[in-house]
Amino acid sequence: MASEQVLGLDITRVVKAKPGAVYDAFTRPDDMKKWWGPEGMTCPRCEVDARPGGAYATIMEAPDGTQRHVRGTFTDVEPGRKVAYTWAW
Repeated sequence: MASEQVLGLDITRVVKAKPGAVYDAFTRPDDMKKWWGPEGMTCPRCEVDARPGGAYATIMEAPDGTQRHVRGTFTDVEPGRKVAYTWAW
């Protein structure tokens, strides 16, 4: 009998910014659109429901028009302090 395997990735990064500003960058669609995605891509769509169990959905668009859809669910949210979420292409 095969067991279900859950994959995870924890990323921690130190950013020279106040925690509230980083929190806003991950939870406010207009802020996320400014930086979401690799260099050279834009984010024409960003929807965020920043609460445990809430979802987000984004589209990253390359200069040639190719789009990459990313979505996920917020698993842990502490306003102004912490954001944890799943990621799916």
